Amino acid sequence: MKKIFTLLFALTLVACMPGDKGANLNSPEGLKVTQELLQKNFAKYNNITEVSFGTNRGVIDIITVRFNKGEKDFYANYVTYNDQVNETETGLSSKQGRTFSLSEVNLSIVPNLIKKAESLILEKDNKFNTFRMDKLNYEVQEDGTIEVSFVIDAIHPATSYYGERKGDKGHLSFEFKADANGENVIATKGLTI
Repeated sequence: MKKIFTLLFALTLVACMPGDKGANLNSPEGLKVTQELLQKNFAKYNNITEVSFGTNRGVIDIITVRFNKGEKDFYANYVTYNDQVNETETGLSSKQGRTFSLSEVNLSIVPNLIKKAESLILEKDNKFNTFRMDKLNYEVQEDGTIEVSFVIDAIHPATSYYGERKGDKGHLSFEFKADANGENVIATKGLTI
């Protein structure tokens, strides 16, 4: 009887875990799955002003699209564990100016973004290793351009002056931004003393 309860408990825990569909920001296969999830769940949306990808332990757990619908501003969230898209009105007026479509969200630039960020981090301290993208965001700016912002996590074997400490001792986080083509990568947080 104890074994049955243990098995049921284990199955319940697995059922409550985030729905890993293979989507992540750190491998070519994961990026392909992420792009497919974006297209599958948000194809009906237009007048987009922002798209963001959030992870849990490196796995995509939420994709959020912010869009204009008439005079109002909305978010549509896709959460992997329940495989649903939920819309929420923000209570704000719609953003005026340029909007974009999903075709402008080009995840093929992600490996290049990681490499450029890694290079900037290593210029400051060459003991960092194990670079991983944790968050990614595409957003229309006031001048009409699309800015890509992202967070890179890295491991440092000792204490470093750089980065924002996360949980365990050697795990640090850095923020960057770039243009929509993945060029002009600059650090916005974590690379200054």
